[in-house]
Amino acid sequence: MNKDEIMQRINKVKKNNTDHEIFIQPRPPEEFGDAVELSFNEKEQTFHAIVFDPDTDEVFSEKDLPNTDQTFSFITKVLEPKGNEDQNQQKDYIDLDLGEPES
Repeated sequence: MNKDEIMQRINKVKKNNTDHEIFIQPRPPEEFGDAVELSFNEKEQTFHAIVFDPDTDEVFSEKDLPNTDQTFSFITKVLEPKGNEDQNQQKDYIDLDLGEPES
């Protein structure tokens, strides 16, 4: 999904052309948080985003967002590819096994 498409869908929700929009990033089943349901609260003039797994409908988080720019940033952050995070964040291994005590 490119920026223009995401912005069009955000504005569609804001202008009440639809009750909500769902943004989905397909991922392997072992990963989570790969969909955002977006709605607009007309009274408070805020967006409401729900992050969930579209396969199980499990909700991971909910957030109210005050404007279109923050809503766009939130959606793109949730949907960004989960590429080489493990390779970039390698942890040092500390061997805590002291072995068997000598008798």
